[in-house]
Amino acid sequence: MSRSPRAAFTLLEILVAGALVALVAAAALSLLESSTTAKKRIEARAERRSVADGALSRIAADLSGAVATGTATDTGFLGNDEEEDELAVDTLEFLTLAGRPDRSRGAPESDFRRVKYYLDGDEETEDEGLVREELSLLTGISFFGENLYEAEELASEVVELDLQYYDGSAWQDEWDSNVNQGAPRAVRVSVGLSPEEEDSVEEPERWVRVIALPIDRDFQEGGE
Repeated sequence: MSRSPRAAFTLLEILVAGALVALVAAAALSLLESSTTAKKRIEARAERRSVADGALSRIAADLSGAVATGTATDTGFLGNDEEEDELAVDTLEFLTLAGRPDRSRGAPESDFRRVKYYLDGDEETEDEGLVREELSLLTGISFFGENLYEAEELASEVVELDLQYYDGSAWQDEWDSNVNQGAPRAVRVSVGLSPEEEDSVEEPERWVRVIALPIDRDFQEGGE
């Protein structure tokens, strides 16, 4: 008489099966976590790119209307090369016709605007990171009333602003339209965003854009 098939698992088989289930579950969880982490990184990267693109586009919009008019006491285009903690913290100040003046406040305003870009790392100030200042009230040729400047924080994540100016043959680190007799042909703008981790020692993540000024159509049409 033959014996009937075994109807139950041994303890060892149960333990092995449980271990395999645990391994599969752990692998699935790890894959899910990796996928979630990768998705967050992609989203963070896209958000940072959006911040950089927004800052570069704002600067480009102002430069698209740049004019080289200036006086002996008030240059039309001024770019200073500065550094702090081994990071470029350049400043840029120029006249522009970009944008439309706000007539809602009732005060007489000119289409001319004086804009300034700089980095503010002072924690005690209201704005930080990349800041844009604008003076839209024009009196004669020169500008007066420093307190009329309106500051706007463009991107608090920006910790580096590196600017270079094309003179037709080479890139310069600084520019003064009084000295150079006019505005540059193009401006190369590099913005560096702080590392995602606050305590990271990594270099800033940089985005670069070359902006041709409308003052010099030859550069815009032919390129470098």
